[in-house]
Amino acid sequence: MPTLNSLSAAICINGCPLQEYHSSIEGDTVTAYIDPQDGAEFSVQLHKTASQPVCADIMLDGIHFYSPVLYDHEIKTTVSGKMVGNNLFRPLMFNKTNPHGVGYNPDNVHDAVGTIRVKISFVRIVGAEEAANLQDLKEDFTLDDQAHALGLSCRSGLGPIREKSSAQWKTVDVQYRHDLPGAEFIFVYRRRGALDILDLFENFMMSSTPQVNTNHYANGVSNIEMRNVGDDMMMT
Repeated sequence: MPTLNSLSAAICINGCPLQEYHSSIEGDTVTAYIDPQDGAEFSVQLHKTASQPVCADIMLDGIHFYSPVLYDHEIKTTVSGKMVGNNLFRPLMFNKTNPHGVGYNPDNVHDAVGTIRVKISFVRIVGAEEAANLQDLKEDFTLDDQAHALGLSCRSGLGPIREKSSAQWKTVDVQYRHDLPGAEFIFVYRRRGALDILDLFENFMMSSTPQVNTNHYANGVSNIEMRNVGDDMMMT
């Protein structure tokens, strides 16, 4: 995924960034297509080169999952799941869909279905860290029908609960900054066959255009989640 406004993100399986197809940049938004791989656990890697703190709102098929914070001295982190209780952890996973036959069709599918969206914003830290209230993700299983209508056999979400020792997860108050542009990274996941067709089309259309170099980063884990207390309207 290209770096935009000193920020970048990647979706990884087994620590390796997934191949990205047809990456494009429009304003402060980067979009790329990826292969979801049924039943695979995945992680979201975040990186910044700026010295200011940021938070990243991570959305799975339009459902808010987690908002990790990187302080000014931190440059990267990896989000692989969520603690949902004391020593109870749910990994990020491309779960197999279980359609209920509600009768959705592609024309009625919300545009967030089949996407992992990572919106990174610069923030100011305005409070002290506190112990986080660990809660499970509230999933909408009707999205399985919409994903099935798109031809998907899996959907981004959380895997089964398992035990995991972890440092205490915390939350901190932040204010969004408007004087520094952030970036949104949209990963559209589709079936292998659809991506192959897209890749062939892209190679045909861009055979004479220099390709964008992408850098991906690993290592580092953040247990700090943001808690928004309002927008910061001050300009510095």
